[in-house]
Amino acid sequence: MSDQYFSVPHRLPLNVTPLVDDSELPTLEQLDDEIPDAFKLASEVSTVDSGTARALRNMGDTGDEIAAFLEQQARKINVIMGYILSMQDDPELRHHTVSFGASEFIYESDKAVTEGSYLQVKLFLHDEASAVYAYAQVTGCESVEEQFHVSAKFCRLRESDHELLIRATLHVQSKLLKKRAEKRKGEDA
Repeated sequence: MSDQYFSVPHRLPLNVTPLVDDSELPTLEQLDDEIPDAFKLASEVSTVDSGTARALRNMGDTGDEIAAFLEQQARKINVIMGYILSMQDDPELRHHTVSFGASEFIYESDKAVTEGSYLQVKLFLHDEASAVYAYAQVTGCESVEEQFHVSAKFCRLRESDHELLIRATLHVQSKLLKKRAEKRKGEDA
């Protein structure tokens, strides 16, 4: 993952498991075998939803009505997926992001983490009713008010999860821009 993508400030839960120093990273094929079925299912549901809605919107009024109905059904499925994914969240490994993007993230930790070390990561994207299972390498660790902000860059990540992170980042950015515009509008009034 050498491409740079922007990051957005946002708090998301994630599970972090540091790898033992002599551990080798899995290949992409091994990564795919490791990923919990719930993560794969959520990724598939997310991909199908976005493609279907776009196709229906191009059909006109009838397509809009069908798309609205399907969006309601998708929200129900997302609630169920959120619950299923929450079962994958281990409270003992839980941390929270300070920011995230499609190529890197920063999370809060009570302990310093060695730069260059590798992490197994489960990143939970509640707004997308999805999650990402990946590996990352620590690129920095900064002490901030009695805790540490650990920067990490994804180094093993499925392409579909990379696309999911791009969509999630854009979604959060859109919300932040909307909130900022509303704040300016309120200040101008």
